[in-house]
Amino acid sequence: MTKKQRPTTTDSQDQKRVGATLRTMQVLEYFAGNPHPMSAAELTRATDQNPSTAFNILRTLVSEGYLQHLAGSKLYMRGPALYRLARKFADAPHIPEAAAPLLQELASKYDVSVSLWRRESVHYMMLLMLAEGSAAIRLHMTTGIKVPLLQGSMGRIMALEAGLPDMERHHLFRALPLARPISYRTFLGQARLAREQGWSQDDGNWHEAVASLSAPVRIENAPVEYLCTVAMFRRQHVGTVRLALAGDLLGLASRIAPLINPAY
Repeated sequence: MTKKQRPTTTDSQDQKRVGATLRTMQVLEYFAGNPHPMSAAELTRATDQNPSTAFNILRTLVSEGYLQHLAGSKLYMRGPALYRLARKFADAPHIPEAAAPLLQELASKYDVSVSLWRRESVHYMMLLMLAEGSAAIRLHMTTGIKVPLLQGSMGRIMALEAGLPDMERHHLFRALPLARPISYRTFLGQARLAREQGWSQDDGNWHEAVASLSAPVRIENAPVEYLCTVAMFRRQHVGTVRLALAGDLLGLASRIAPLINPAY
């Protein structure tokens, strides 16, 4: 009787290989090496995968934030979760200390609260850094807090930048706690205006006494993941002063971009 041999280490490893995992890794590796948006058909040809399998992988990766579906198209691109994963492997700091004085400069100039936020998950933003003015009464937030993706002025930016299907976006909007409610149609109109002018505002909808402005930190070939935001009392800065503040906020966002990504 022949003694049954134990499988070698290599044989054992081959038996444990999970096809679905390998195919998912193949998709992620392909996107990691190709920054431009691509269709499911293009991905299928490049990775030699079954179209149905590739589509299911894409749908799962989008739901987890590793990829992003470009609204109104059939294209996919890298998502915020993939960038966060890359940063963790590179052991890079999340927030460069050089950003702090830039936030403080704007906060002191207008006596407002200026913050830097990052998309933390599919449906939430997290406060990374805060600078405050010198007024005795001012708006304060605690770093590390998380807020809904579509909340406040940030929501007007992320509504069209987060790669959300309209049904999911509508569901998230309906769940927002608004002090001064607006319709979903109005919200989308404000989001489109924000995309056109480069910045957004919430004038008392989230909190009736507070106004906020937001500007995206844009990095080439990457989805919007960081936002610069100003929070102030509603009547604190109005008219041309608020427009000037918005312009300075756009300038801040452009100065923050190379600190987050030195190659920018």
